[in-house]
Amino acid sequence: MTRVGLLKKPGSEDDTASLESLSAWLRGGGYKVVVLGDPASTPADDIVVVDESEIGRACDLLVVLGGDGTLLRACQLVADDDVPLLGVNLGNLGFLTPFDRSEAQVALQRALEGELPLEERMRIVMRLYRRAEGLPAGRQGATARGPASPGPDASTLLAERSALNDVAITRQVVRPLDFRASLDEDPIAEYKADGIIVATPTGSTAYNLACGGPVLMPGLAAMAVTPISPHALTHRPVVVPASGTVRIELISDAYPAILSVDGNWEHPFVFGDYIEVVRAQKPLKLFRPRKSHFEIMREKLAWGTR
Repeated sequence: MTRVGLLKKPGSEDDTASLESLSAWLRGGGYKVVVLGDPASTPADDIVVVDESEIGRACDLLVVLGGDGTLLRACQLVADDDVPLLGVNLGNLGFLTPFDRSEAQVALQRALEGELPLEERMRIVMRLYRRAEGLPAGRQGATARGPASPGPDASTLLAERSALNDVAITRQVVRPLDFRASLDEDPIAEYKADGIIVATPTGSTAYNLACGGPVLMPGLAAMAVTPISPHALTHRPVVVPASGTVRIELISDAYPAILSVDGNWEHPFVFGDYIEVVRAQKPLKLFRPRKSHFEIMREKLAWGTR
């Protein structure tokens, strides 16, 4: 690894100071430093400035300076190019950015020398579809009992996004939504809830956990389907294999919803829309300390505290 990318949270002066310190150390060691910015302006001869579309091909390792949100953004930029991430926590929780500011240089040196453990984290791909002619309109607030699995000719692909943590559909007003969930065209359940989450093992300790979903070990090939505040005691989260396709449909035209991916991309989700969630072909490569997952949970989330 000779090309090291540095990515910080936009607008943070503390992050800028950390970036400049690491940049000087790397350049002194003969490494090529890659940063985001305007390629037309180069701050130094040995610094490469690229835009977001190029950073995945321009570096061999990307150091993320910030919090978990910054790392999720970095994942969107470089995971498909097999670029591993090293997270330096300059935020609050730092569940995915485990190294403190004081550890940054040592951790990076160990990563460059091949001495730091590298994990692979499963990602998911969300595809948003809209039926070309919509479902039967029905009366306001009615549930449309349309076909559970509309064919591809009846739908238009509106968006496709990858996620490291989760895909969530949530309400926009203080009213419950009506969903239908299925796995490989096999109906799971119909929910009346404030929303629904499809989470990866990495994302199981994020929004999914806050909504009562299960904790999945990082190495599992599985997804958690978790309703948010379901209006029935019988509705519980389920864990499904990553080899399947999870489909979520909005089956009521009563209230609007919003679709979000990893908390950093949003799109309106309306009556008749549906998403399909599958496992991504490439995982994220993530440098981690030599700690067990439960040890990190005890440190970051007060896991098991009485």
